[in-house]
Amino acid sequence: MKLVKKINFVLVLLGLSYQVGNAQQLQERIMTVQELAESVQNNNIQLKLATTSVEVADARIGEVKINRLPDIGTDVSAFHLGDVRIYDTNFNKLQTVDIPNFGNQFNVNVSQLLFAGGKINKSIKLAEMSKTLSENQLNDTDQGIKLSVMELYLNLYNL
Repeated sequence: MKLVKKINFVLVLLGLSYQVGNAQQLQERIMTVQELAESVQNNNIQLKLATTSVEVADARIGEVKINRLPDIGTDVSAFHLGDVRIYDTNFNKLQTVDIPNFGNQFNVNVSQLLFAGGKINKSIKLAEMSKTLSENQLNDTDQGIKLSVMELYLNLYNL
């Protein structure tokens, strides 16, 4: 029985060593410069952050343009009143007065900015400039990544 366990143990060790030996063999993969650049662009965190920055700047433009629109607000309230009981100084009940028990109130507020000295138009231009800056940073990041990939590719090719 001990011999069978030893044989099984040796077979397991041989199987594991074979797997480890195969796992350590390098696989050769041939890629073109374009494939490498696309792969890096799809997986680069800095490029994703720059893209998100452009999207945020675009959303900010829409948010600033909303200030041109009128503001509309509503307020609704409902309440219930109980009957009034009148007491004398000794807290003896004198009488009860019936009053309407239910009340409600509805308000609508509308406001429109008439003049702000060009504040809204300037803030829209500022948001558009911020988007342009974000797009330029995205292009700069993209070009930098392509340049780095090309440099690494050429270094590997020289090796």
